[in-house]
Amino acid sequence: MSPKAAPGETSARDYLLCGWRVRSTLALPEAMPWTGDERPPDVCVRFGSVPDLPNPVTLGQIQVGEDGSGRIGVKGIADFFVREGREVIVEPHKDPAAPDFRAWLLGPILGILCHQRGIFPLHASCVAIGGAAAAFTGRSGAGKSTLAACLVRRGHGLVADDVCAISGAASDAPIVLPSFPRLKLWEDSLDALQQPTDEMTRAPVGKNKFEFHQPHRFHASPIGLRAIYLLSPAGAPGGEEIRQIDRAEVFPILSNDIYRRQAGFHLGRKTALLTEVMRMASTVPMFRLPVDRDFAQLDAVAARIEAHLASLSP
Repeated sequence: MSPKAAPGETSARDYLLCGWRVRSTLALPEAMPWTGDERPPDVCVRFGSVPDLPNPVTLGQIQVGEDGSGRIGVKGIADFFVREGREVIVEPHKDPAAPDFRAWLLGPILGILCHQRGIFPLHASCVAIGGAAAAFTGRSGAGKSTLAACLVRRGHGLVADDVCAISGAASDAPIVLPSFPRLKLWEDSLDALQQPTDEMTRAPVGKNKFEFHQPHRFHASPIGLRAIYLLSPAGAPGGEEIRQIDRAEVFPILSNDIYRRQAGFHLGRKTALLTEVMRMASTVPMFRLPVDRDFAQLDAVAARIEAHLASLSP
């Protein structure tokens, strides 16, 4: 499809994403508008023809070229091309105003941008509590986004969901770069949070998921990562107590939680990513957090996190 004829194309707008100034001709209502300085855009998103990659390595729906560029093809939605952490080209297969496009842009494409720009992407949700960030990891369906939403409802700031971008370039402590103020939640999670779904947009992935958009609760400034919580089923050994994980165990856990890990490795980032995992394991404590699958004690779990994080030394 010709970029001039792309339906849903708008004039370019600037957004804030992970501290970057993102100029996009594709509307990104989930992201906050850019209100920073007048520096040139860090990332440009535009419509166009997606090129083939030179000698690509195929990793599921992601292709990585020998020049470090990335390509994702999603049948019936779009082809995406990412180059040098600065340019994203979108070639639509249908109306790009549909939420599907943004789900891919703010998920896998954001992950590739992080890898290309030297940012560590942790597969986690993240909330700002009392001036420090707490990240929540765990297998799919463990309740990461639900717990983050509960904490946001209790007055804390949303920092990231799914792709938690972490930078350590300017500090000894890892710094989380806020992404956008949206969580994707299952309908039963919203029921547990007593949040009506009448006016919510359905998430494009999973017909019973909804977009929980909270711009007024977004923590837009970079924030130090004080703790990482690994969600595990309640009733496991140790009961309801939050227990610190031994540093020797933290490395393999965090290594597996690198967002789009294999793509990062094939982009030449393996050594840098694993070095960052080692640094995080030595500077940020990680804890095992028991969580009930039925969300019956959601507020009690959130209160324990608030008290626990406050007890940690800055």
